[in-house]
Amino acid sequence: MSGSRPILVTGITGCVGRAVMKATRRSGFAVRGLARNRPTGKWPGEVEVILADVRDRGAMERSAAGCGSIVHLAGWVHRHPRNDQDLAELRSSIVSGTETVAAVAADASLPFVMTSSIAVFGRTDGSPEPRPCTPYGRAKLEAETRARELCPHAVILRPAVVYGPHDRGNVSALIRAIDRRLGFVVGDGANRKSIVHVDNLADRITAALMRSDLAGVWVAADDPAPTQAELVRQIARMLGRRPPRAVPRWPLTAAASVVDFVAKTRFRDRVQRLTESTEFPGAELDRALGYSPRVPWPEGLRSAIARA
Repeated sequence: MSGSRPILVTGITGCVGRAVMKATRRSGFAVRGLARNRPTGKWPGEVEVILADVRDRGAMERSAAGCGSIVHLAGWVHRHPRNDQDLAELRSSIVSGTETVAAVAADASLPFVMTSSIAVFGRTDGSPEPRPCTPYGRAKLEAETRARELCPHAVILRPAVVYGPHDRGNVSALIRAIDRRLGFVVGDGANRKSIVHVDNLADRITAALMRSDLAGVWVAADDPAPTQAELVRQIARMLGRRPPRAVPRWPLTAAASVVDFVAKTRFRDRVQRLTESTEFPGAELDRALGYSPRVPWPEGLRSAIARA
């Protein structure tokens, strides 16, 4: 792939998009972005951002004109669907958006890398087969299928929980809770949580763009995965907070159900996610790319806390 032709990055103003922009530019590529909203904060003037929806086929074709590859990151994220309208928008954003972008990449014979999610695996029970149990996971799995049908050479990455600067997801929420002295270790805390620092994910995406022989679906995760207790206590140390105490799982789950009923929150769901063992080794992708994560998870947490 020629570095003289820009890489088109959808969702460039998000957490992963910003990191991909930096990683690809470090590797000598020009970058063009597509997003629904203008970038905020410091932004390099030489990186053009086109305001458009990825479901707009004409806008996608115009944005991709002259580009050498496409990285697709845009889609519904970090929001819980509250009604049927939200569910329809979630599916449309993820599935129809991916379908449009993949079709444009296929028609132009462009290298195509996209992110999916480990949410396609659903509740973890040791099975390697995807069995999504949420609307988000089901939409992501359907988007993967559409992308592979339209663009057989696509590289599809299923990132573990992404964290780092500009993150608004689970790790960011955990940092805020511990900072407010509302954090705790649920159960014995021995369950492992696969995570991936956004810079390490961006490095993998950049490396995948340079590999014409790479295709298929891969898990992207930083090894080793920390335990729940390691993660929570490391965050507390970095914030200067007391080590969070351990709380039995079932009483906390019951209490969370009451809180959810009274305050219309999703506290029980967060408790359950924290106590699940969600370990998805990414060694296979890293061997294929010849990559070793450059940001270890304790250092990555420091960068996330600094920008929380």
